[in-house]
Amino acid sequence: MRHLTKPPKVYILIEDKTALLQIDRTFVFDIAANQAKDSEFKPEVKILCPERIFQQKKEVLKERNDFLIFKEIKDILSDLINDEEIVIIHNASRPLVPKKIYNQGIKMLLQGVDAIKQQHVVVDTLKQVDEKNIIEKTVNRDLVKAITSPEFYWVDSISGISEEFGWFYSIINSKNREFLFGELESTRVRSERDLFLIKALIEQGRLT
Repeated sequence: MRHLTKPPKVYILIEDKTALLQIDRTFVFDIAANQAKDSEFKPEVKILCPERIFQQKKEVLKERNDFLIFKEIKDILSDLINDEEIVIIHNASRPLVPKKIYNQGIKMLLQGVDAIKQQHVVVDTLKQVDEKNIIEKTVNRDLVKAITSPEFYWVDSISGISEEFGWFYSIINSKNREFLFGELESTRVRSERDLFLIKALIEQGRLT
């Protein structure tokens, strides 16, 4: 059993401008950050923001002290794990990931898992295509899972920056990665229309 001597660190990653949409004057990325802050382990939360997006909203965001600005995310990944025990990276456009997902992921790390990612059941119809994009067959979606953030790491197990799609870091023992099942509330904001669903989930109290 591992033990924490410092709070986990959560990085809320702004990947596009949907994270800067607002619900009742609150940014989507702030809703995501507050979900993480309220989890059982009370992690420290920082916002990761691409410089190109920050510059577009500079007048609104320049007074904040929780922002880390970058040109390319790969250029700062090594810095994020300095002097940390647990690092979690989460897409800011998924604001309502339940607090229990953070709790479960951190507990799995403390129990000995090195890296964890959230996954969802696939509900869309999937097609396999050939090199000419001609459909060959329908894929059995029961055999496929969609992986999303948050992404959890025990820092001492990290071996470097990952070249594998879907993971930010590689770990020493690649077999010691696991997935945890996500919830409906983990839906991603892709446009302003999605804000109605997010607001409805908030009003229903679907945040735990």
